[in-house]
Amino acid sequence: MRAWRYPKVSTPFIKTDLTPFVRGEPYQEASSGARTLLTLAWQLAVFEIAVEAGAAHPGFLVIDSPRGTSATAAPSMP
Repeated sequence: MRAWRYPKVSTPFIKTDLTPFVRGEPYQEASSGARTLLTLAWQLAVFEIAVEAGAAHPGFLVIDSPRGTSATAAPSMP
C-alpha cells in the first residue's frame, strides 16, 4: 500500500480469519475506493506468492475496471 502512496498507512496486518486491517480498521470499514485498492493489493499479493511458490495458478491475473467504485473513476458511458 505504501508503494501505491496509500495515505496514512500504519502497520497493516491480517487477522487469523484473513481479514486485512489498514489504519487499525478492518477492510470492511474502508471507503469504497480504499476497498478497491485493498482488494487489488490482496489479489496481487496472492498472485505473487503463488507464482514464487510454483503453486497451481494460471500465471496471469485479470483486473476489470479496478477504479470502478472509486470516487475519482471516470463517468460511465450510457
